[in-house]
Amino acid sequence: MISRTKQAVVLWTGGKDSCLALHWARDGGYQIQALVTFTPPQPSFLAHPLKFMSLQAEALGLPHHLVRIDGDDKAVWKTNYSRAIERLRSASGVNTLVTGDIAEVGGEPNWVRECCRSIGVDVQTPLWGKDRRELVHSLLSQKFEVIFSCVKKPWFTEEWLGLTLDETVIDRLMRLASESGMDLCGEQGEYHTLVLDAPLFRKRIRLGASAARTRDSLMHLEFHDLKVEEKRSPREKICPKCGRPFLCGPAHGESACWCSKAPHLPPPLEGNCYCAACLEAEVIQRKIP
Repeated sequence: MISRTKQAVVLWTGGKDSCLALHWARDGGYQIQALVTFTPPQPSFLAHPLKFMSLQAEALGLPHHLVRIDGDDKAVWKTNYSRAIERLRSASGVNTLVTGDIAEVGGEPNWVRECCRSIGVDVQTPLWGKDRRELVHSLLSQKFEVIFSCVKKPWFTEEWLGLTLDETVIDRLMRLASESGMDLCGEQGEYHTLVLDAPLFRKRIRLGASAARTRDSLMHLEFHDLKVEEKRSPREKICPKCGRPFLCGPAHGESACWCSKAPHLPPPLEGNCYCAACLEAEVIQRKIP
């Protein structure tokens, strides 16, 4: 039986950091009871839509609680934030909050920790002070599927919206951080992400139609069609040419993938995985013997 002191709730945004903190907390022995998002009276989250967060909770098999906070100034907001945490503790019996915070923002102390200090609630920040490169690479090593949902000028352009975080994108981020001085993990608000899939997800989020929108210096994705779907087999891939799923890699009892019998394709197709129909069409079109 897990001790109550090892039960926790995760402050949830749906981005890479809160999701990574959830996974690390679980690895650290915490039993996660719920995801919690604090919201203003009329929330409108451009980078992390509430609908998206709700679907993530469904994919994780966890309840998602929205906690409304009122306040006209910082002092009142902080008092109401602390009271909301107290109510959350009373309702759930959970005395630990897990956050994805990495470092101070704008030179200010950690907001959640400050709000919890006077009420005796424990705050766990498993990402705090970690090397930025280690954090972004851990997302790939643990097979997180992460997209850019919101980016900010002058660091980014609209073409970053919807990009999947992979080694190539990380290299671009590192160059951008080196040249501009921005935070590699976007901790100062330079960019935001959403997680479509991760090891603890029982299902994954499937993106449908979306549109790029601009508000002042922010560029963000507006989603029109979101669904939760069963996870694909590790062998299942999506053909980049026709968009249809297909199985890649050796089948049971086989030593090589079916495509090993096809002619070698020079660039620009070399290294891409195409379905059988598109691969055959490309071979015919290029007249490869």
